[in-house]
Amino acid sequence: MNLGWHFDKMGKMGGSHSGAYRNPLSNSGLVKEHKLAREAIQNSVDAGREGGVVRIRFRQQSVDEQRINQIAEYLQLLSPTGPTERGMNVRELGLGAGHFFEAALDAETHPQNVLFVEDYDTLGLGGKLSDSYEEQDRYYRLILGFGVEDESEESRGGSYGFGKSVYPDASNVNTVVYYSVFDPNDDTDGVYARLIVASLFNTHRYEGETFTGRAWFGDVVGDDFCAPLTDDAAHEFATLLGFDVRSQSDFGTSMMILGSDVNLEEIRKGVENHWWPRIIDEELIVEFWDDGTKLDDPGPISQPQLKPYIRCYQTASSANQVDQEDLVCQRFRRSGRLNIGYCAATLAEPDAFRDDDPTLEPTFYPGLNEVALIRSPKMVVAYQALRDGADVVAAYVAASDIDGILKLSEPSDHTRWARDSNRLKERSHKQLVQNLPARINRTVETLRRKFNEDVDEPSGSPKALEELLGDVLRTHRGGGGGDRDRTTSAFDVDIDTSVSHVDGEATVSGVVKIRCRERYKLDELYCEAMLSAHVLQDDTRRPDEPLELTITSVKDSQGHDVEPKEASSCTFPVNKLNAAQIGFQTSRYAPYEVCSVKVDAEIVE
Repeated sequence: MNLGWHFDKMGKMGGSHSGAYRNPLSNSGLVKEHKLAREAIQNSVDAGREGGVVRIRFRQQSVDEQRINQIAEYLQLLSPTGPTERGMNVRELGLGAGHFFEAALDAETHPQNVLFVEDYDTLGLGGKLSDSYEEQDRYYRLILGFGVEDESEESRGGSYGFGKSVYPDASNVNTVVYYSVFDPNDDTDGVYARLIVASLFNTHRYEGETFTGRAWFGDVVGDDFCAPLTDDAAHEFATLLGFDVRSQSDFGTSMMILGSDVNLEEIRKGVENHWWPRIIDEELIVEFWDDGTKLDDPGPISQPQLKPYIRCYQTASSANQVDQEDLVCQRFRRSGRLNIGYCAATLAEPDAFRDDDPTLEPTFYPGLNEVALIRSPKMVVAYQALRDGADVVAAYVAASDIDGILKLSEPSDHTRWARDSNRLKERSHKQLVQNLPARINRTVETLRRKFNEDVDEPSGSPKALEELLGDVLRTHRGGGGGDRDRTTSAFDVDIDTSVSHVDGEATVSGVVKIRCRERYKLDELYCEAMLSAHVLQDDTRRPDEPLELTITSVKDSQGHDVEPKEASSCTFPVNKLNAAQIGFQTSRYAPYEVCSVKVDAEIVE
């Protein structure tokens, strides 16, 4: 074994500097501790073993000068080939000012901290070591690759693409030790344990060559590769560095973050703020230890700001529609064949969220009039602002049918669902993501109406009636052909509609009748009819969200059956004597919403 440091050289065609690896989540708007809570747990949950409950431990230890010097010796920091010898000043490598590594050179240093992040009942860092990796090769994605997306079904949260940058970001010397136990197989050459040190130093020049700043400490193989220590050697080195040594069956990964200056209390807040759905479902255990003393576990149920969100989440997760005075839960109508999920909203007490003491630090917990966006990993992706109105909170729980779509819509920091994500290839998927906020706001408005209806809307008003029964607006537009003025219709169009209610939802069915106008010079024309339906906005009555509309039958003016051209359009001959008839039905929508059915009729030459 050739134990030592390997530094990544900049290629002849350039390459990524270390800053590209350190800063991909810098614009998330989250504090360091919350980014660590979100991404570290996401990585562990993503690697969870089937049927198990992932347990994660944040364990902080203070280390004095003697211990720092021991670690410096083990990691060969003072050797001629080590990182501290690659510049006149260690700060040039991003090793901090008066922190950790430099403490090995400074007798007057003060104690520093190391932070262990340890997960259990996970798969560990198995897989191949070389560049012939597979998507499931967790070692490669976490230690060597960067921005390696994993769109496989096994990866529900994302991948080790960019989230892994939170580990060096939590180190004031940008250095992390990775120690893992996993299932030995052919890909691992029968190895079951690995340990390697990874650093993201500053880009620098050394002996006439440029280096990216990426560096590893392990078994140096040739000029271009550094392998991890394995099995007994890994366990022995882990013992020297202060890890809790794992048995061969103790699958999981432990990370030692050197020179950590994070605040455990803020990490705990970040866990409560973003991982409460998984905690209250008893699918995640998180522990905190400070110098051997166990601290309080995260307790989201005891946080006043989270209680109404938890109530909404539990209601939406039960997959039952609820209509109470202070709580509403609605199932979103399907998009094609895809289930969308449930959204629940409840009235909230402002006093539980307001803190009038300006001297106190912000709590970082969610506020009033926000909705928690949640999908299968059960991390709150974001707290999205709701429209103004009576004080409420809400939780949207995405259906498994669209989990993959939402996953691909998330940016690298996983803080929103973006319809403009370039990973969304289908237009329908982009439209689905775009329409989610409107769907959520309509659920919230259902609750707000119930809260205000006694004051704002008499029970006999037309608005109250349309909310009870559902309403239909019918519009049509005709057109000529060729160079004719298309605002002059060649057709008379009548729409007969009716609203039906099934399982608490509304649907519109009806018949469109089309015939040639008497004043038109030709006795028979070919007509292309295109039908569409939309839910309308509550305030402007403009189209808000498209509904799926399906043509159920078509008969031309002769009474002959016609096969629809598409699900919502058809072409057929029309005369002045008899009307062609088109039967249709829309997908379901909320009973309080207003549906618009539109028919475009144009001449086909």
